[in-house]
Formats: sequence, C-alpha cells, structure tokens
Amino acid sequence: MTTKLTKTLIDSLPYSDQNCFHFDSEVRGLCLRVGKKRKTFYVQGYVDGDKAREKIGHYGVVTLDEARKEAVRRLGLMASGVVPAAKLKQSDPNTVTLNDLWQHYQKARIADGGLRPKTIAVYESALRRCFGDWLDRPATEITKNAVVERFREIATNEGPRSKAGGAKAQAAQAMRVLRAILNFGSITYEGDDGATPFPANPVQQLSRLHRGWSKVAPRNEVIQPNELKTWYGNICALNNDTIRDYIVFCLFTGLRRSAAASIKWENVNLKARTVAISAEVDKTGKAFVLPLPAFIVDMLQRRSAVRRLDNPYVFPAALTTDHIKEPKKSIEKVVAKTGIKWSMHSLRRVFASTAERLDISYYKTKALLNHTLSKDVTASVYVQIDVDQLREPMELISKYLLEQMGVVDRPKTKPKTKKA
Repeated sequence: MTTKLTKTLIDSLPYSDQNCFHFDSEVRGLCLRVGKKRKTFYVQGYVDGDKAREKIGHYGVVTLDEARKEAVRRLGLMASGVVPAAKLKQSDPNTVTLNDLWQHYQKARIADGGLRPKTIAVYESALRRCFGDWLDRPATEITKNAVVERFREIATNEGPRSKAGGAKAQAAQAMRVLRAILNFGSITYEGDDGATPFPANPVQQLSRLHRGWSKVAPRNEVIQPNELKTWYGNICALNNDTIRDYIVFCLFTGLRRSAAASIKWENVNLKARTVAISAEVDKTGKAFVLPLPAFIVDMLQRRSAVRRLDNPYVFPAALTTDHIKEPKKSIEKVVAKTGIKWSMHSLRRVFASTAERLDISYYKTKALLNHTLSKDVTASVYVQIDVDQLREPMELISKYLLEQMGVVDRPKTKPKTKKA
C-alpha cells in the first residue's frame, strides 16, 4: 500500500500478526512495517539491479521526519553503489573478514562524507601496519584477549617516531580504527530483533584494563632558538640535497610534512612567490595559498634549475615517480649528533612559536598554519585575510629563523647599469 505517511495515520494503524508494509508517497522507498508489537521504518532501493531493504529504526524512537531524511540519505548511498546491510546479510556474518568490513566501511564513510580520502589512507596504513595478519581473519574471531595483547605489543614497541618506552600513540590510533570498523559491522549485521554477531566490541576490554588508553598526551618536542644554529649546521651536512631542502622548506613555511611533500611544480609560482596547497593533501581539507619568503624562493629556483623531468614533485623520491617520504633515518642521524629531540612536526611548532614570539596577530598566524576557524565566528565570517597580508609576517618569521641559525640572508643586488 502506498500513501502519504503522517503521524496521525501511523498512530492509528493497528498492530498486525502479519507484517504489513505501508509505503510513503512523499519519499519513494521509505516504508513502515507494522508488526505484532512494533512499527518500524525501512528504506527499500536497488543496488546493482537487486532489490535491497534496510532497517532505519522503530517508530517512537525515530520520528517520521527523521525517517524521511535518513531514507533519502541511504537511497543516495545505494545509488552510488554502496552495499547496504540487507545485501551484506546474504552472506554468513561468521565468514566476513576484517578486510571485508573495512572495504564496506570506507566506501560508506566516503559516500556519506564522514571521512575524507586522506583520512581513509591514514586508516588503511594503521590497519596494514598493526593488523596485517588479522585482515583475512573472520572479524567475529577477534577476541578481547587478542586485542589487549596486540595493544600492549604495539604500545611497547620503540621506533623512530615513538618515545622511549613505546609507541602508545600509534597503538591508540590503531585501536580506535579497529573499534570504529567493528562497530560498523555490529550495526550492519544487526537483525530486526536487535541481535548481532558482534554483541560486544572487543576493543572495549582496553578501557577496563588500561584506563585512558585512547588519550595520548600530544608530543611537544620543539627546537629552542639557541639550538637552531647547531641543528641547522647538521641539516646542511646531510648528503642528500632533496632531504635537506625538504626539511628546511617545512621549517620556513610551517607546512605539515605530508602537505609539503605532496607539492608539485605546477603548484609553485616563483614569479608571484606563492605555493598552492590543495584540499586533498591538507589535513583540514581546505585549499589555501601560502606566500613564500625570499630564502625559500631562492631555494626553489635552484631546485627548479635541476628538477627531474620524470617526476612532477618539488621533493621527489629517489627511485620512483612519487614524492619524498618522512626522512626518518636523517632525523635519527641529526638527533644522534646534536642530542636535540625533534620530528618533522616539531618544525611546525617552531614556526608557530616564532610567530608568537614576534607578536604576529592571532588571525594571521592561524591563516599561515591553515588552522580551522569554524568555531570562531569572528575569524570565519568577519576577518578576511588574503595572501598579500601574509607576506610581511612570513618574511619576519624567516628573518628571525635565519638570524638564530647564523645565516646572513642578504638580498640580491641588481646589477648596475651604465649611464648613457
């Protein structure tokens, strides 16, 4: 039966021993199932030519307006090829692997705008790195004890990006990803009676054994002004020009390491002295244009003169057509020689700290760092800062850093012209 569903109509429908479906004429695909004790909203659509039906929620918990909005959203997902729960349930949940859930999860999250492709890549890396041997295992076989053991294994592993005593931040990130995927599986395979093959997320066991496991204190290594000269001298001593220039570039622009590494020559305008950062490579998902200080323009001009024609990146990888990756070995080498603990993100902290030291305005500093301003109405609506307004503060930061590093950045003098 197809009719316009209203609250009055739904309330008046008597419960039935036979499941009766009432389809909404306002949102094609939304229907109300009336059973013995409950009235439940569903959405019905097609995926790859096959009919699929998904439960939205029980009437009384979900309102008619909420059901209509959710139906429109899910019909859009079906139209884009996202496999709905109804179709997934055709397979035995006990044979669904962690990798199967991950593939369905990322496709659904990309389609509904919940995760950007860059975040998906971070999740993918965490899964491969920390749960590579679990991906082909049925997800229902991941036990509480296995999760706890894997967390402890990762958290106590020492590496170039972890503090002495282990990589707790990496362990916490990996477990948050695993928790999200298993929660998705639990909801996806939930039956009409609320039963699911994932009754309890095994990651919850961590909260019982390791209080605050997901809360990791932010790293705060920063190179002090009086350490910059020693640090820079050792950076200049690196025998790889690309790694050396990449590290210096990150310091003088304040860019995140991934955004800086992803810059292509087509993004650089040496004449205008700017670099364009695309939304796809920046953490905030927001494109922006950054002015370049003279010191960095000179560096890029030198690099442009000897650029590799087979690689589009400003900082190319040595043996592939990809861009440079985090130079962990070079960082370790400089740390060992200087005793100064730092990471690529430390350079961004130095940049921001220098801006504060020089009393550069809050809004200009935020603009230089491309920080999100959505919660600041004044900054996001009223204060508009263009690239030219950022040139002076960028040069001030560059001048200060050069002074601390003992580098005299003399402006290039124009050649004298003979008088006629």
